[in-house]
Amino acid sequence: NETTYFHSANAEYDLHLAPVDQLAAWVCAVSQVYFQYDDLLYNEWRERVYLNLLEQAAEAAQQSRVLAFRQLPQAWATQRPYRRGHDATPDENYAVYRRRRFDKFLQNRLDALPVAQKNWVQETYAARLEQELLLSSCQLPSVARGVVPFSDLKSHSSSRPTSASAAG
Repeated sequence: NETTYFHSANAEYDLHLAPVDQLAAWVCAVSQVYFQYDDLLYNEWRERVYLNLLEQAAEAAQQSRVLAFRQLPQAWATQRPYRRGHDATPDENYAVYRRRRFDKFLQNRLDALPVAQKNWVQETYAARLEQELLLSSCQLPSVARGVVPFSDLKSHSSSRPTSASAAG
């Protein structure tokens, strides 16, 4: 994907880069990813956990068929930025920009939930984050860690909101 976009951007902007300049561009891109890797992994983890929790909360609130909660991972995938957009501020790198865009996506859905489910999502996320921080402090350096697949998060759900909590 990146290679295709790189070459299409060269053609679009009528750039004729020497092979050494192309190599320099790739080295620059790799170094940016390397230095943002921890933030990128955190974004992936955070997005997957929140999407999973939103699905559970919507189901408990009997809103899983509401358009805002249908196929949440796919909905985010269609909106997820793959580069900094025109609305990025100068101090935002890609990871910070992506997080801001996800926060907007997330907030729109949280606002559509009943208060009980909204609170459950936020509290459960905070508990999982704390647990992840404790676990990660005992593991390999962050660049060596991977991302937990979305399906694994569903199977490790500790507590789900109940429809009774939606009432009150």
